[in-house]
Amino acid sequence: MGTFQERLMVPMRTGEALPLAGATLLSLALVVLFGRLAPDITPDTEGYVALAAWPAVLEGMRTPFYGWTVAPFAGSEPAFALVPALQAAAWTGAVWFLVASLRRYGVSRKAALSVGFALLFANAFHLMVDWIHPEVPALAALAVAVGAVARLAGGGRPIVWLPLVLLGAGWGTLARPSFLPFVGMLPVLFVLLVAIRREGMRIGLATAVLLAATAPVAGWVGLRAATVGGVAVAPFGGFAMSGMAGLMLTPAIVERLPDDVRPLAERVLAARTAGEAEGRLIGVPRNSSGDRSFHSAALGYFDVLARTYDEVAWGIVLRERAADEPWPAFDARVGRFATAVIVAAPDRWVAWVAGATTRLVGRGLTANLPFLLATAACVLLWPLMLLRRPPPRPADERGADVPVLIALAGGWFAAAGLLTVLMTFPALRYVDSAALLLPALPIYAAWSLVDRLREPR
Repeated sequence: MGTFQERLMVPMRTGEALPLAGATLLSLALVVLFGRLAPDITPDTEGYVALAAWPAVLEGMRTPFYGWTVAPFAGSEPAFALVPALQAAAWTGAVWFLVASLRRYGVSRKAALSVGFALLFANAFHLMVDWIHPEVPALAALAVAVGAVARLAGGGRPIVWLPLVLLGAGWGTLARPSFLPFVGMLPVLFVLLVAIRREGMRIGLATAVLLAATAPVAGWVGLRAATVGGVAVAPFGGFAMSGMAGLMLTPAIVERLPDDVRPLAERVLAARTAGEAEGRLIGVPRNSSGDRSFHSAALGYFDVLARTYDEVAWGIVLRERAADEPWPAFDARVGRFATAVIVAAPDRWVAWVAGATTRLVGRGLTANLPFLLATAACVLLWPLMLLRRPPPRPADERGADVPVLIALAGGWFAAAGLLTVLMTFPALRYVDSAALLLPALPIYAAWSLVDRLREPR
């Protein structure tokens, strides 16, 4: 295998291409077998594909980038018939690019393919590739941006790879603004990858990566501010937070709110209380002491809040929008309401974030089929290796593999999951998107155990 320094700038060869090709064919066969090439119109689809004229399109609750991309396929029969296949092609292309980029950076064949296998069999791909929704293509675009960062950290030419950072991060974050933390994650990942190679800090290039990742978002926000007003990628953040704020409300909290926010909060609380009394909404359950504690529910029974979130946001708060009220004005109004509730009850928000993080991490591991299968393989193989007692290996043989996999999986998980725990709740689709690369670590570990078992005594 060679040391890390001996593997620097190694292109992907037959040893990587053949296993990756086999995994790609198997992954796509599963997509076909489970009928994932027929377009699935989700509840969010209309918001992404219904495009208004310029400049009104800048005021929609969703950004228009996905809608612009799939607009040529809207008139097919059925509508968007080719989109799932194109999204599958974009995903597999991004996987191949990322694997090749990691090999060029200098990790081993085993580590690069572990990332590729994790992505090809990821829940997010197999459950959402048929959605007429930007989740899968945005994730693919961000995988390309990560691959371009790896090429830059491995000594690639900035004039070639910085544009890919810009395009991948730009489309991925603008089409799916919940991924905005990737703008900060990408330059941090670059610094980590450079540090793993034990090279200089390369501050100038790190700054260039930051600028490339930030420029599309900054340009879009500036365009919106100059054209329709409002400093945001899309006027949706306030409404996204409103469900959380509505669940945090109590009569005592309402009394602490500013005068201009209190009437809205009173109506939301009254509607939520009525819904709970009628059995339409799930109320906060009693804890072991018999008290109805929001903190206890958030920390120990967060799924209760998660199951009620959409009922509060879409079933109660949305009804507060006046018939003639522009969406950006409504979003700003409920955003002020949500922010005021957090300021009035910061302890409840902290409990919410802690509970949401527990849900994100817990489901990211336990509802992640590739992670579970790879972990089970490790559990089975580890005792066999101990019984066989192969000779010890040099401590530095794995080189950069494990640090790079940790940086990739951890950085991706944090960037994709951060806003979901701070502003809303981690629905399963958000969990699957954040947990994409977590299986790469147990896949790599299981593969290493197999290699050890195959060695002569």
